[in-house]
Amino acid sequence: MSYISARDPSLSKDYSYTKVRINLAKHYYTCEDTSKDISEETVNNASENNIVLKKIKGVENLGELYEIKNDITLLCRVPIELPHASNVQENESITRTFKFSKIIGPNSNQTKLFDEVVKGKVLEFINGSNCTLMSYGASGSGKTFTIVGTSEEPGIIPRSLEYLFRTLPTLPEVPLIKPNASGGISYMTEADCLQDKMDRQILLSKHTNMDCALHKQTYKAMQERLSNELVGLIDQPLGPDVMLNVWVSFAEIYNENIYDLLKPHPCKGQSRQKLCLGNVNGDT
Repeated sequence: MSYISARDPSLSKDYSYTKVRINLAKHYYTCEDTSKDISEETVNNASENNIVLKKIKGVENLGELYEIKNDITLLCRVPIELPHASNVQENESITRTFKFSKIIGPNSNQTKLFDEVVKGKVLEFINGSNCTLMSYGASGSGKTFTIVGTSEEPGIIPRSLEYLFRTLPTLPEVPLIKPNASGGISYMTEADCLQDKMDRQILLSKHTNMDCALHKQTYKAMQERLSNELVGLIDQPLGPDVMLNVWVSFAEIYNENIYDLLKPHPCKGQSRQKLCLGNVNGDT
């Protein structure tokens, strides 16, 4: 049976990111000032490797706020009662035009979203490529539904996991290697495997039996819902020198701080350890 082994509880273990030595902002984004243009704001199409998609949440009176002009263009009508529209005269309006790589309308379901956006990336990952998928939006915009979903409509994460583990051959019960924070791998000794098992038990013990039972029940329902979905096929047998292990990390970005969700919560009165963005050279 395919399974997920919880990774080393600390994302930063065995590697020191204690000193801030470089500003990484320039490596991650560029920003252009468009505040002077109140009539139209254009987001250029991203490159093939950097795709920006817009998913419209299905709500009533959608046409009062948005108009989908075509597959990549969205017209947004800014309500004049908002504070930044105070200089707009009566009977006038502010409209802004946004362009994306593709717009996914409110009538699209979870299956279509996964097939069009994510499935190809998971297949590329199985074939050795890296990929990053980010969900961004205001509270209540539908991020949790899109990413996690429900038992009736599984989201991106359960669909990706099912696609991955149903495509891969059966994994070994005890992992022999694990990734480390510097980007390499470490071979696991018997003591390492025992420590990893203890860490996993400590992490799971922090949740009540009711919580665990509910999560298992929900995910089992998702698995049953996805059991007939098509997955990939490895058309060449793996050689005896090929070793497969899958490790999963969970991190949270909250109030511009990064936290490892697989590290047990500290005792009362103690704050959670904040992580830093870093690269393999140790720059943070």
